[in-house]
Amino acid sequence: MGNKGVRKRKTKRRIYMSFYEEIKRFRIEINILFIGQFVLMCLLLWTIFAVKLNNSTLNGINKRVYEVACTAYNPVPEQTDSTPRITAIGTKVKENYTIAVSQDLLKKGIVKYGDTIYIYELQKIFSVEDCIHERYNNRLDIFMESKTEAGKFGLKIVHFSIINR
Repeated sequence: MGNKGVRKRKTKRRIYMSFYEEIKRFRIEINILFIGQFVLMCLLLWTIFAVKLNNSTLNGINKRVYEVACTAYNPVPEQTDSTPRITAIGTKVKENYTIAVSQDLLKKGIVKYGDTIYIYELQKIFSVEDCIHERYNNRLDIFMESKTEAGKFGLKIVHFSIINR
């Protein structure tokens, strides 16, 4: 009978030891879980911080988005000056690449001649090489050869960013 009591105590010790080891392992797993959550939280905060940085100038690229009216123009004297195929900076116009900007955008320093801009709605890149008559404000004007294409384009509200200065 004495041996049975010793066996029960050893069995209880084994049960308690295995239970203690399980708790110890569980604590380690919980610690690993908390470390993982901490790393994920740090990544989330870093991402939020990086997104906030993208709204300002980062690596020389202005990520600010501007909303303007956009139309199209043709190489005819009624819509341009006496040299319809030469831009304000002296380059030749290129269809769906040359863009004219209103003088208020130039004066405010939002865009400059030679800037490359991306228009989100059109998913195209344009080069700022010309300006619009001073009676128009907050506007872009895309060069198009065809008068019918320009008419179809009409007036649109678009969003653009400067991608290269």
